[in-house]
Amino acid sequence: QALFLAFPLETVTVAPGTYYENIHFQGKDLTLKSIDPTDSEIVETTILDANEIGTVVTFSGAENSSCVLSGFTITRGGFSGINGNGCGAVVENCKILLNFCPSKGGNRGGGGMFNCDGVIQNSIISGNWATESGGGIEGCDGKIRNNIISNNSCGYLGGGISRCKGLITQNVMTTNTGGYAAGIYCDGGRGAMIANCLIAGNYGGGIYGGSDDLIVTNCTITANGGGIRWTYGRLTVTNCILWGNADRGDKELFIKGRGKVTVSYCNVAGGAGAVYVDEDATLNWLDRKKSQPCFRAFYVIAHIS
Repeated sequence: QALFLAFPLETVTVAPGTYYENIHFQGKDLTLKSIDPTDSEIVETTILDANEIGTVVTFSGAENSSCVLSGFTITRGGFSGINGNGCGAVVENCKILLNFCPSKGGNRGGGGMFNCDGVIQNSIISGNWATESGGGIEGCDGKIRNNIISNNSCGYLGGGISRCKGLITQNVMTTNTGGYAAGIYCDGGRGAMIANCLIAGNYGGGIYGGSDDLIVTNCTITANGGGIRWTYGRLTVTNCILWGNADRGDKELFIKGRGKVTVSYCNVAGGAGAVYVDEDATLNWLDRKKSQPCFRAFYVIAHIS
């Protein structure tokens, strides 16, 4: 009711408690927040719970960056935690937990959230599930930064993140499960970038897919069930570490189909000789002088714990 009565650009502040309802922003550019979005205890105790019926939070798609959702636990959505409908809203300082998204009505997945094209930041996205793809996040083409994306699962592609074409940066992705890509699945789109991320300990490949001009830079990809598997389009891998992925059943870097991959300033276990390159694929491995040494890795992750 507070959202229904609120005017654009107003702030609606919610006291701690469990609210069993489905929230709809109705296209209003306003701020909905807990009493202290930076306090982990407040976030944990200010709960939006859909009781496994429908989506917990829905945007109309008309909202822009003046619309902010901040400081909630969003849980038990029966059709995803958040449906952005292509909005440009900001989702921050949230815990998006234990939501489910079936594949129906043309939607492919997004257990935690889908179709949010604004900013997703400083949040924990964990324990969500989708029957097809994007156990954690699906089809969000804005900025995904400074999040912990863990323990999500899907039946097919992208246990952590699937089909997101914007900037994915400063995230930790771990213990996610997916049929082909446990960490990130990429499919189509120009200008996508994965930067300054730790992709580790996922139960399946770290990165899988094919697209136009994807850049992976300053990332550590380790202890997954395969490092990077690329099937078509151009991929540039720069200043990255790929190590310990082959130990779990696949190559550090696997290029098939008509994939075109350039590797520079990277530390890849086994070097170029350990990379699988299909007969129609291309690997441009810069010489040792140009490709070594790799960067000194560091991560700045500011998040609620």
